[in-house]
Amino acid sequence: MKVMPERRKVKNFVRDLEVWYRQHGRHGLPWRYQNKKINPYGVLVSEIMLQQTQVVRVYDKWILWMKRYPTLRKLKAANLSEVLKLWQGLGYQRRAKALYMIGQQCDTLSSDYDTMVSLSGIGDYTARAVRVFAFSIPDVPIETNIRTVLVHHFCSDKQYVTDEALQELLVIIIQKTKLSVRDLYYALMDYGAFLKGSKISYNHTDKKYRKQSTFKGSRRETRAKVLFAITHGEPIPRDRVTREILRELEKEGFIKSVKNTRVKSNVYWQVV
Repeated sequence: MKVMPERRKVKNFVRDLEVWYRQHGRHGLPWRYQNKKINPYGVLVSEIMLQQTQVVRVYDKWILWMKRYPTLRKLKAANLSEVLKLWQGLGYQRRAKALYMIGQQCDTLSSDYDTMVSLSGIGDYTARAVRVFAFSIPDVPIETNIRTVLVHHFCSDKQYVTDEALQELLVIIIQKTKLSVRDLYYALMDYGAFLKGSKISYNHTDKKYRKQSTFKGSRRETRAKVLFAITHGEPIPRDRVTREILRELEKEGFIKSVKNTRVKSNVYWQVV
């Protein structure tokens, strides 16, 4: 399915978006411009932190992270236990481990797509987003806020809209705007967040969309509690689910059992 709006409609949309962004954009987010400069590593940290996590929860944690690990070389010198402690509160600890592993894999961040997706935890969207926000390369990543904006203004009557169709539309919009590629995407994401805050959403138009499960009482919450106990030297519950999670964490390279002893307390487990 193609989305091919009239030129006038695209022109009016771009004009209104530019005005809205100047007046209401989230220009104060620290990872966007550090001392009026772009820090590719800082952009990467923000993108990984923001995966399935609200901006309000990431803001202070990103600042703390960048003070502790201001460069990939500083991150390389860290240990995983310290990284997991700092990450606590954001959930999805695999993201913290992915960032830690990136620090072990490279000293500088390349703008090359293939090089980027070869790094731990970086998939197609994250690679495209970092290329746009860190290097202002005219890539066309689609995420939920951008999808909301484009569907709302150009194809709200469609039951399903593919990413490929929206990417084609984005190419047209890029050609019409006076904003840099970087600021255009910031504008789209900020405006999309505004629409969703106004209860406007088009998640149903994305066949790949899956509603995030509730954290409270979930297996994700138990994983977080187990890692917290291990990194802080606290007792670990002795139930079946916890034992399963310990084995999962061991298999995923988060923790290791000391002396390969049967688990009786957290004394026998430590972060790798």
